[in-house]
Amino acid sequence: MLRMSHNDTVVFWMARSSLFLPCRLLLCIIFLYSLLQGVEGNNETIIEANCEDFEGSCDSPHAGIGCDDCEIAACVCGYYEFCCTKEWKPSCVAVYHDLCAANITQSTPTISSTKEGSFLYVHLILASTSIIAFLVASSVMIVLLVYRGIHNRTRRSTDNFSLANHSSSDSFDGSVDSSYGLIKYSAPAMGSTMEAFREDLKKKWAKPLSDLPVHIDLPRLVHGVNLYQNGVLVWPPDTIDDSELEEEKRERLVIYFLAMLATILETPELADTILERSEEFFDSPNIDVSRRLQKFLLEIINDYPRICGVLKTVNQSIVSGAVLQLKYRIGNKFPYQDVNRAWTVDIHINSCHVTITHNKWERSTTENSFRFRWRLNLEFDANLEVMEDVNLSIVNISYGIADDPVRKNAVRREMDYIISNEAVISSPEDDTPSP
Repeated sequence: MLRMSHNDTVVFWMARSSLFLPCRLLLCIIFLYSLLQGVEGNNETIIEANCEDFEGSCDSPHAGIGCDDCEIAACVCGYYEFCCTKEWKPSCVAVYHDLCAANITQSTPTISSTKEGSFLYVHLILASTSIIAFLVASSVMIVLLVYRGIHNRTRRSTDNFSLANHSSSDSFDGSVDSSYGLIKYSAPAMGSTMEAFREDLKKKWAKPLSDLPVHIDLPRLVHGVNLYQNGVLVWPPDTIDDSELEEEKRERLVIYFLAMLATILETPELADTILERSEEFFDSPNIDVSRRLQKFLLEIINDYPRICGVLKTVNQSIVSGAVLQLKYRIGNKFPYQDVNRAWTVDIHINSCHVTITHNKWERSTTENSFRFRWRLNLEFDANLEVMEDVNLSIVNISYGIADDPVRKNAVRREMDYIISNEAVISSPEDDTPSP
């Protein structure tokens, strides 16, 4: 069933009304003219037919019609028609004395002249009102149609820009239900400009730690975090094995990771405090991991902005805008899905700045088709007070045996708007590994 928006409905009814106004105006004029002519003709006929039969004094009321002076009767009946058609009432006598007696010899108003003036006046008023209403309705309709056309062109242009250098006047805030976590993550409009995407991401990062799903996402992401200090890998430690990735032991892995961050960004004393006080929070088997971690972060970590600045980038919400951008630009034509355990986060900390990079592999839903890896790069100052730059790009494309030359070119065209100049592109005959 076709549904119209509010603007469409307004324009429809304005257009409908404006189309009928000329017809209504014409019918009104014809009706009034016919009525006027009919009244004039009828009254003149009445006077001509009955004047010789009028009886009774013009100075006093009587049950008859008219009076014995046709000139006076014509004048009086020009004001009150009933005086010549029904009864010569006291009001007829009053009109005679007040309006007709003094001027009867100079200019006698007749039924036709009086009616013509009154009906013509009404006719002109109604006609003028209809014309003004028609002009106003037409003007409003034109303004609405012009606005609608500009609005539609603006919305269409939103679908045609790239994230890198295209422009658009439309963007809006949406949301997407994460397939990874338990809460609803907000994201910028699909297809919004890169500048709008950056601003949205910066606003998210500026939120308090308590407003982001770090406590939900960190336990499942921590095994994919690589922490570098001045270019040297310091996390994960060599002692971590596959058993540490079990659900019940991930919280311990998170604690060790937080202690390492505290050692680099704050002091060794804070790292010791994290290890010591963790027992207070993680010895409660009746409370799930995410709730225990949330309480721990808010009570122990929340007062240290540099650690919080890093943690606020390691969650699903911070990348949800990038996920939507890629789904909108690529996934609509070439559907794809996540590659299991192929999401890594690289954290580089040095004395000048901090860089945090999300890398994630995706694969086509078509069997033996393409895979690609996208990268979200976030640049911060050394104190993690300002997010200085945001960059989203595709850095790897690996085609499959199902991708013939035509499909390869089509996929590449959809990715061109965001593909990195240094992207590694491989085909089935190449040996370039991918997940």
